[in-house]
Amino acid sequence: MDKNNIPTLKEVIHFLKRGDRDFCDMLQISPDKFEDAPFEMLISNEFDVLAGVNKVRMLFDVECFGVFRNILLKYHDNGNIKVVFYGTISNIDGIFKMFELLIGELGAGNFDREKFFSFADRQNVNLVATSPGFGTGKDVVHYWSLSDDISIVLQYCQKPRYQFSLLITRLIPKVRDHSKRNNNGTITERLSINIWNLLDSTLYNGLAESAINEYGVLEYTLELDRKELDYFTHLILSVGTEIQAEGKLPRFNIDLYHNGSPDISKIRSIAEQLIRLYGTDSSGNGELEPYEWDKINNNEFWTGRTWEFNRSHVLRHNPQDEIAYYIRMDNMGDLQGFKVTIVSANKLYELFT
Repeated sequence: MDKNNIPTLKEVIHFLKRGDRDFCDMLQISPDKFEDAPFEMLISNEFDVLAGVNKVRMLFDVECFGVFRNILLKYHDNGNIKVVFYGTISNIDGIFKMFELLIGELGAGNFDREKFFSFADRQNVNLVATSPGFGTGKDVVHYWSLSDDISIVLQYCQKPRYQFSLLITRLIPKVRDHSKRNNNGTITERLSINIWNLLDSTLYNGLAESAINEYGVLEYTLELDRKELDYFTHLILSVGTEIQAEGKLPRFNIDLYHNGSPDISKIRSIAEQLIRLYGTDSSGNGELEPYEWDKINNNEFWTGRTWEFNRSHVLRHNPQDEIAYYIRMDNMGDLQGFKVTIVSANKLYELFT
């Protein structure tokens, strides 16, 4: 294939910015040029299976952006489509040239420093290229969010060695549900702890260990006599120190976590309960994807689900809409692992119980 038929990366980014979403059209490649990957190849890729990839189309031996030699189109169960450009490269000058172009077009981007190196650290990238197994096998990964429906990832892998790839994903826009959400009740009805007794015992009787956190908030950590939601063994009550009007609850948050080895079946039950109770979250995310369960299984960082409610118990849908309270389930990858948090729990109890 004539390499001059394929636009430059800068041109492709321009096409994406102006709203083009047909990858083949943007690359000026006929869809007929791609071959379908056999089923055996699909199921042999563990990461694709977890990500819900149901179809892969392949085009080999085509030069793209002066670096890549191969293109894949990956189709996901949820409707997302990903184009993957990849090849092998040991000359890091070409890597940095592409990274600098992306920085110039898309901004600084992000990376997960716990799991990956950044392309911004030239020394580490050079060591990845020259020293197999460097940094306990960490890859170099950087990502950008161009818009609500386009994400871009640049990565340089240690295995397979020297594999350099650019991934552009077209995301299906999530439908956000702004209907009233307390028809099925709230999380307070699933909790056995008596919040009024809890506040009395911690604030006035000193029955829990307390500390001032970095935000100047009192934190009380309690080991629960009875597991909450049949799983959580500990509760952190974070209480604001502002003086409240008479009859008003102090501002407080609740964190529930489990001290011990994670029980995936119990975590799955809690996640399913919250999604049944509240529906899709503020980002339009509902049931957990297979790759998310993989992160929870491995106690890796997982942003989870967040429901931000206004005073009408409708998910907030504009910046001017005041948040009454919100609920979050996530996994920070720390000792607390999977956790459920109720922020501004005082408003939840005042308005909806």
